[in-house]
Amino acid sequence: MADGFARAIVWARVPVVLGWITVAAAMAIWLPTLEEAQTGRLKQIVPANSRALEAELMSAELFAFPLASRTLVVERDAAGLDPPRLTFTAERIRQANRAELPIPRQPAGAYGITNAVPGLDFAREFRTTAVTSLLFHPASSPSMGSRASVRTCTDRLPLSPSIL
Repeated sequence: MADGFARAIVWARVPVVLGWITVAAAMAIWLPTLEEAQTGRLKQIVPANSRALEAELMSAELFAFPLASRTLVVERDAAGLDPPRLTFTAERIRQANRAELPIPRQPAGAYGITNAVPGLDFAREFRTTAVTSLLFHPASSPSMGSRASVRTCTDRLPLSPSIL
């Protein structure tokens, strides 16, 4: 029995190696690269001739500033974002709009929305969420700049223990 098993293993080595080579070649051809898989490029889900992309490019040309954001930074704490955290977020937005973020590739601008304003009819909670939209020119690839900007915009202040 052991002799038959050994013969089967020796015989199967060539088909197994050929199978591995075939699978590796198929993966290299049909699967996205690691870079493409990590960036989630918009062109993968939106056709290149989309009217939305055309409008985005046109608005960036007409206003010299993109009007739509593909990159959002969402800060949320169910216990509430304290005033120092909201101040830090506002400061990062100001730095983004003045091209002063400590990163090599600056966004074209930024704007923020928060539910920290009393009396907002649409908000079910108070001071729990801040959303920052980072605006990059649509013709440029936002992957590397966006990641660096998001990391920069979400750097933590020394916060109270309730938020950590």
